[in-house]
Amino acid sequence: MIQADHPILRHDRGFAILPFSFLTGALILLSALFIGHASLRHMGLVVSTGSVERGEAPSYELVVGGINFRVPTGYLRFAEQHRNGVLPGIDLALAWPTMAPLGDAETLRATPRENIVFIGISDVDGAMDTTDLLGTVYREVFVGPIEHTPNGLVRRQLDPHAGYVDETVLYDISTGSGFAARCAGGGETVWETCYRDVVLTNGLTVTYRFSPLLLEQWRQLDESILSFLLMLARSSQDYEGNQ
Repeated sequence: MIQADHPILRHDRGFAILPFSFLTGALILLSALFIGHASLRHMGLVVSTGSVERGEAPSYELVVGGINFRVPTGYLRFAEQHRNGVLPGIDLALAWPTMAPLGDAETLRATPRENIVFIGISDVDGAMDTTDLLGTVYREVFVGPIEHTPNGLVRRQLDPHAGYVDETVLYDISTGSGFAARCAGGGETVWETCYRDVVLTNGLTVTYRFSPLLLEQWRQLDESILSFLLMLARSSQDYEGNQ
């Protein structure tokens, strides 16, 4: 079971992961704690010790930045990560909103772009999350007026003369969630993509990329990504506890 001081939840600057409000972090933690072994098994995040049950994908025990994750193979994008052990990073692909695995190339190609979320987990020294960059780097290169979007976010254009061509930042100023995402592209040859960096404890960084169409669901998306990572970490502890 994940304890309240599980390393993926700890952060030097607050209760949990900084970009999330106290209430959001608490609700996600509680849902992860009480989701139950059966629910994790239904999602394919837990496999039996010593064998793989029918209908359940095999999983790998992966360690990034000192954090253990038990990841079903179907979520892993690259074959070289299909092994147990320590890795510099993990690359995942999943479907929104089902959270189904999309690591298989054929399944990924058959999925509409607006339903694809890519997640990268890496151990990067000195990394800054998108929210921290708002008050340091981005505020120096904002240009144009503030735009209020229907989904409750504020949109600001980044200065193309500073190297930010066709790039915008969207962030929440009303709920205290700390959500911020940077979006780029949208031309004839480049798909528009949004990404959000979240720095966890010990320099562990989570970057997830998604279609700007999903910004309408930014609250659910942000909370679901963290909840998903907590389940991967919990399933690892469940597995170790059954050894």
